[in-house]
Amino acid sequence: MDKYAKIITNKNKEGYKVIINATAGFKPETTYITTISQLLGAWRIIYSHETFKEVIELPTLPLTIKEEYIKILNEISNKKSIDIAKNIARQIGIDIEDLLEKNLVEEQNGTIKIREWTKKLLELIQPKT
Repeated sequence: MDKYAKIITNKNKEGYKVIINATAGFKPETTYITTISQLLGAWRIIYSHETFKEVIELPTLPLTIKEEYIKILNEISNKKSIDIAKNIARQIGIDIEDLLEKNLVEEQNGTIKIREWTKKLLELIQPKT
C-alpha cells in the first residue's frame, strides 16, 4: 500500500492527473487503495464490473480540503458569478475548474455555488471565530 501512496504522491507532484483503476484485486485492498487515493488527491477513480464492460467513474470525495481551496471557498462564498469567482481564484493562484472537478462547488445559471456537503466539511475543519 505504501508503494501506491508513493506513486500517487510523486505523480501528483509532477503535475499528472492520477487515475486509479479500482476494478481488480481483493475488496479490502481495493477499498484501502481507493481511500488512500482520495486522501492523496487522485483525479479520478474508475471501475468496471465483471458483468458489464462499460467503465464507470466513481465519485471522488476529498476527505479533506486543501488549505488554498479553503481560502478560495471562503472568498467566493455562494452565488458569485462565474467570472467573479474565476477572477478571485486566479488572484489566489487556483483554477476554478479544479474546484468544479473536485465537486467542491457547482455552476448554476452562471454562478458558482458551494455544495452543501462542502459547507458542512468546512464547518468541521475550520476553527470557530
